[in-house]
Amino acid sequence: MGGMSGGGEMNSHKFCSACEQQFTVVTRDDHPDREPQIKGPKWCFSGNHTTLPLAATDKRRCFPNTVALQVGPRLQEEIEAAPEGREGADDPNGGYDDSLRVVLDQRLPALEELQLVDVSFCKICLTEATTPKLQSVRLQNVPDACELKLSLPELRSFSIHYWNGDSGIINSMLQAATHIESFDSYKLWVDELHFASNALTDIDLHSSDSLDTLSIWAPNLARLGVQACYGLNNIRFLDTHPLAAALPPDHTPPRIQVNAANACLGRAAKRA
Repeated sequence: MGGMSGGGEMNSHKFCSACEQQFTVVTRDDHPDREPQIKGPKWCFSGNHTTLPLAATDKRRCFPNTVALQVGPRLQEEIEAAPEGREGADDPNGGYDDSLRVVLDQRLPALEELQLVDVSFCKICLTEATTPKLQSVRLQNVPDACELKLSLPELRSFSIHYWNGDSGIINSMLQAATHIESFDSYKLWVDELHFASNALTDIDLHSSDSLDTLSIWAPNLARLGVQACYGLNNIRFLDTHPLAAALPPDHTPPRIQVNAANACLGRAAKRA
């Protein structure tokens, strides 16, 4: 983008190919071998900035129709003013601020993917009425006391890390999400989970310390992770379900890969 020299240092102004933020690389003339200093926004969405063309597999980019918001005093205003894009993300880029009381409860009819990461929400409403096309959701560090409403029939992928709320909220969501394909959690403190989807191939419940009961209807399940689940007494693979009527007559379930490293399974769970 350009640069300037003076005062014993070279300032090179650049744009990040991923997050599209402008930053400056400062190199000292008297110490050319020293690691350059970054001025401006120091970090990209994840890791360091890059000025190189992005590989197709690199998801660090501002996709068309994406809205990316950062934590700040005007976050609520920015959420309410957000256009009806296909993807959205709230990213703190600077730490969790529990003094903010943020609400997400508005109609976003075109939204397909949503990431809410390390933001102190007091209410999140994702339902058929507000986000009817939402297919992918990632939640991290949602406050336990947050009023959380989840009813997403089009949901395909769901991830939730660090949450200790009412297990009924998650199970009601799963009951409606009959096309879900993957479920990922870490430190999800609920006592029971019930899955039912013909499309479900991946379940990862890492460190769900309080999980006692797990029931699954997933005729295409390929991977089940219960790593570090210390109180899992019951796992039940359902033999019948109303969704079975949608399976082809010659359907053959895949062999399931199970990761139970460091888990404490009850006898019923081991027999499953």
